[in-house]
Amino acid sequence: MVNVMGNMVRAGRIVAEFIHFDNGKVVIAWAPFPEENRIPGLSIFDSMEDCRSIYKAEEFRVLFRRRARKRVILVILRGLPGSGKSCWVGANRFQKITYRRDERRAKLFPGQDFTATIAAMIDQDEIELVGKMLDELPVVITDGTHLNRERYFRLVKALQATRDNILIVPVMFPVTLEEAIRRQSGRPEQERVPEAAIRKMQQDTQDWPAPLDDLEPIKAAMLIKDNLEVE
Repeated sequence: MVNVMGNMVRAGRIVAEFIHFDNGKVVIAWAPFPEENRIPGLSIFDSMEDCRSIYKAEEFRVLFRRRARKRVILVILRGLPGSGKSCWVGANRFQKITYRRDERRAKLFPGQDFTATIAAMIDQDEIELVGKMLDELPVVITDGTHLNRERYFRLVKALQATRDNILIVPVMFPVTLEEAIRRQSGRPEQERVPEAAIRKMQQDTQDWPAPLDDLEPIKAAMLIKDNLEVE
């Protein structure tokens, strides 16, 4: 039996001690840490003596990866409509870890014109769903234009406020205004973004006091793949 002992760590703090047995089981024994330091989803005990919960090794690994890792990564795709963001997601097979604003808007508000009210509701939907995805995944991508400074930082601050282990990675997809407008002609009519809306998004880029330190798409793909969990 025994054999490996160690500590479960979250945000730099030890939250539990565990012993890994060679019979494929894991005994998790809680140390008497404050309630707020304990990991949801595991039984809570008051002392090391009478606190043992038995989990299969795979169940433990999943909980450990999802709850005890030191950081999660949020990749925020930025760029005009037609700049290649969604194509990049598809080419790299990142669909399962991606929140797509256009798809959510079409699902929640089918056939409705894009208004400021709808934009605000999609902003909130993005915050809530991306937050839930970050609870389950080591890397999450959110696919949208994200060119409006105020709305971009509202998203970032809302997610940073609920977790202290998040790394924000903005990724810009550059395209000229003329090319972005031209590419709309190749889209189905119901998916086309009006030229006036694209010009407004381009103007939004002028409101930033300083450019973000955007990562190039090819480097972002490498970062994501390196941090995705591989069994």
